Formats: sequence, C-alpha cells, structure tokens
Amino acid sequence: DSTTPEDANHANTTLSVVGTTTLAGNTQQTGTFTVGVDDTGHDVKFFGATANSHLQWDESDDTLILKNSGLSVVQDSDFPVIGLQAYSDTEATTGVIQFYKADGSAASPALVDDTAVLGRLSFYGYNGNAFSAGASIIAQIDGTPADNDMPTELVFQVTPDGGSETPVTALTIKPTGESRFTADNDITDFTADNHGVIGLYNSDGAVNDFTCLDFIGNGTQAAARIGMKYGSGGAELHFGTSNSYGSGITHTA
Repeated sequence: DSTTPEDANHANTTLSVVGTTTLAGNTQQTGTFTVGVDDTGHDVKFFGATANSHLQWDESDDTLILKNSGLSVVQDSDFPVIGLQAYSDTEATTGVIQFYKADGSAASPALVDDTAVLGRLSFYGYNGNAFSAGASIIAQIDGTPADNDMPTELVFQVTPDGGSETPVTALTIKPTGESRFTADNDITDFTADNHGVIGLYNSDGAVNDFTCLDFIGNGTQAAARIGMKYGSGGAELHFGTSNSYGSGITHTA
C-alpha cells in the first residue's frame, strides 16, 4: 500500500504511510488533509521554535490545546471576529469563555492566594507610535480561598486623560456585592467638576423631569427615593418615602 518517492510525485496517487515518517524541507498540501476517520481520530501536534511549545489537537478530549503559546487573530480593514456558536433548546446553554488560575504547575496545581488575578480583559489603542492600554476588566481574589470558597472581586479600570497609558481602578464590585467607586483626588470644592462622584445622567433632561436614586426594600417597588427635578428656574431636590413596601413612594418632600 505504499509508494516510492517517485510515485508520490504523480497525480492521483494514494500514499499510505505506516509507522513514523519524517518529512524534511518544505511540504505543500493541496486539497483536504484528513487525519483518522469520523469517530476515530488521532492526536495532531505542531511544534514551534521554543522548547515545550506546541499546538495540539487532543482526540481523546476533542480539544484544541495551545501549550506555552499565544493566539493572535489579525484582520486588515475589517473586524476580526471570534465566534462561539451554541445550538440548544436549553435556555442557559450558550458560548462560554473560561479563565483558569492555579498556583504550582499544570501537573501539580495548588491553591491560589489572596489578590491572585483569575483573569483579565485588556483593551489597547494605537497612540501613533505603539499600542497603549485604555481599559481593563480584572477578576481578582479578595479573601482567603479554600475548598468550595473562592471570594472574588471584579475590578474595572480606565486610563485617565492627560499623558497616561496606565489604567487605574474606577469601580470595584466586592464579593459581598458592594460597589466601590474610586478616584485619585478628593472632592475639596463642592461646586467644582471633580472626580470621586457617582453621576446619574438623564439624556432627556426636559423641564419637570426627574433623575432619581431609588432604594428597594422588601419588594419590587421603591421604598425610598432621592430625586432631582429639572425646573424652569433651576434644579430641585426631592425626598420620598413609602409607608408600604409594595405601594412604592407615597410621601414626598
């Protein structure tokens, strides 16, 4: 079932190789290249120039593995897209991106420590000379991990204007669900446009419109409300409370 090298140069020739074969030099394959048959596959590895780095198709797990390697998707003059497609009648079934972090090694993973970063999404823009960081979303341990216990905070960072290319923390969602807004400078002048504030924006802002901060009690209705009303002669601050959690705001001042 094998051919000689001379036969292998002929068109429409079948080449069957048993055992290990080494191909030296450039090899070009035209048409479909198939390894194994449907439901009976084999591992396939592509090695790089760095020791212990390779791309592997693991047939036993049906998984594509990049070991000690990186992945770049580059598209000129269009959107580079990575698509995760899921087809299922189960509503919760969808595409999933998972980040894994452990101390130790792949052969012997160990418990992660407090402040360990579990995953990061970073966003870069070209500044005319190089790519600079514009924002990051970080998942980081906040507490002491243990079996069935992984306390984690989610940190949102943005790069400020004015000669910086290092994102700083703007919002942290703690393991308790508490949200903390952070800024580098304190409010020292109440009338100034300072950072360190929570801004509520109303894109309409017509006269008699409200922009409100609601407090939800034991129900779905607001139990208390602080609202700013747009008036024809300026802004008004209103306070509202409820005498029944289910009835919403019933008293205003």
